[in-house]
Amino acid sequence: MSSILVSWVRRAQFPALLAAALVAGAVAFAAGPAYAGLEIEEQSGSLTYTQSGNSPLVVNHSIGAFTTSLNTNTTSSTPTLNLSAAGIATSGGNTLVITLSENNLTSLGQAAWLTQFSGNFTGAAVSVTLQSYIDTSNTLLGIGKPLSSLSASSSPFSGSDTQDATATAPFAITDVLTIIDPSASQLSLNASVSSTIPVVGAGSNGSNSLPGSDPPNVPEPASLALLGTGLLSLTARAYRRRKV
Repeated sequence: MSSILVSWVRRAQFPALLAAALVAGAVAFAAGPAYAGLEIEEQSGSLTYTQSGNSPLVVNHSIGAFTTSLNTNTTSSTPTLNLSAAGIATSGGNTLVITLSENNLTSLGQAAWLTQFSGNFTGAAVSVTLQSYIDTSNTLLGIGKPLSSLSASSSPFSGSDTQDATATAPFAITDVLTIIDPSASQLSLNASVSSTIPVVGAGSNGSNSLPGSDPPNVPEPASLALLGTGLLSLTARAYRRRKV
């Protein structure tokens, strides 16, 4: 009688263990980091060039009279869009607009956003303007809500501005860099927009909470994957015993 009962328990446990293992594996996959997307658009006159990818995103391209070398990246501690290095050369007067954007950022609620740029140029006097935006439609290159606007026309240059804004998940941040160059010159600069409130957790790559609040108690994907593996092992073991 006891052996029949044990056999029945094993048969009953097999579907439950299998279902638990599959659920744990699915949760581990879903809990993985949702990395933000990056996109750069260059526009000069009627010419437009767009490149998308993950961080870091490197663009080496010639458009119109301009040759550009751009290096962009994001950070995980706070939502940040960083044009870490930009080298731009032109052989003649024209205007270049570089739009850099990052989306799939998680909610911060009310936060302070710092926009800054610095650089230098040689040759003709260059006019440089940096505008930053938050886009609550989560659209790459979106310019829904203006944050800051910085301008410079002498070398070297630097500037920064902080504005408060509310962002709800998911959302995008965008930098628009406009360069007006009357004749041949070379320009190097860096620019960024970032939340000045550190985030507990993964920043743009996961769930965030503001300082002073407890971070959400969510198991790490690696832990969930390990749990799924263990449940699968138990399921296989129970199945082999049932067949014996």
